[in-house]
Amino acid sequence: MENKDKVVIKCRGIIYHNNKILIAKHGKDADFYAFLGGHLEGSENPKECIEREIYEELGIKPEIGKLLYVNNYIEKDGTHYVEFFFEIKNSSDYIYIEKFNGVLKDELSDIMWIGKNENIKILPEKIYTDFNNDIMFSNDVQFVS
Repeated sequence: MENKDKVVIKCRGIIYHNNKILIAKHGKDADFYAFLGGHLEGSENPKECIEREIYEELGIKPEIGKLLYVNNYIEKDGTHYVEFFFEIKNSSDYIYIEKFNGVLKDELSDIMWIGKNENIKILPEKIYTDFNNDIMFSNDVQFVS
């Protein structure tokens, strides 16, 4: 069944500290890492969504900064996804992975801080490339696709 008219909005946080970014695998079968966050629910706006998602996953309330990226893609089933990537300003609150205690932390099969040019599959690739090239925090919102 094709979902060509279905649009899903996701909101993700870019947590950057000491030249590293925090990434996670969402689910046991994932073959890539992504930034933390998830789907918009009900009448939430994007900032409310990212606050809720990161708090649920990690147990720490994020301080939302500026919008950095917008990603757009269509899955094989025809579902259209739009992702908003926000800067998380209180990144030092997330240093100690072992202390995360969000109610949904079990949805993450792995979580880690990574530096530049590591051989890890991260989606969307453009954001990791921009991180490696020191241009992730541009003054303008970047469109991934």
